[in-house]
Amino acid sequence: FCTQQFFQQSIMKYLYSCILLFMSFSINAQSYKYKSLPARKAVYAEFAGASIIMGVNYDSRFTEDSRLGYRVGLAYGKGFNVPLEVNYFVGKRSTKHKLDLGMGVNINCTIKERESDILPFLNIGYRFQPRNGMIFRVGLSPKLPLNRNDDTFEYLFLWATSVCPYLSLGYAF
Repeated sequence: FCTQQFFQQSIMKYLYSCILLFMSFSINAQSYKYKSLPARKAVYAEFAGASIIMGVNYDSRFTEDSRLGYRVGLAYGKGFNVPLEVNYFVGKRSTKHKLDLGMGVNINCTIKERESDILPFLNIGYRFQPRNGMIFRVGLSPKLPLNRNDDTFEYLFLWATSVCPYLSLGYAF
């Protein structure tokens, strides 16, 4: 029954089966990894928040598998604003639901007074962002006033009253 040739053929069939099975798992894992990464780019409209009244933003990750990214926008408030932000996603890579944390500056250009100022802000919010398709953002964007007075209470009051909620809708690609 068990000749040496039969034994060698059985081992080879077993090895080929294992290799094929391993290859099918690795191909499946690669496609799963691609689908589980957040979208690399997004464009969205933001109401309130760092945009003050309304703005359009472009958001991107620094690399394909990075949680760290940036956004650049054009908005309108008391004039035209340019929100610039570095942001970070917290959460599992395989989920569409993320905690969105960021910090940036809003460059405000007031046309009537012909002056500009820089307003630092933070971003703390929820982001629903699939690999492709509609995205949704909601959260708070506290502004950080730079002109600190000697009165610490007044400064803390300015900071506490400058917390602005935001809502964003857009498209990820």
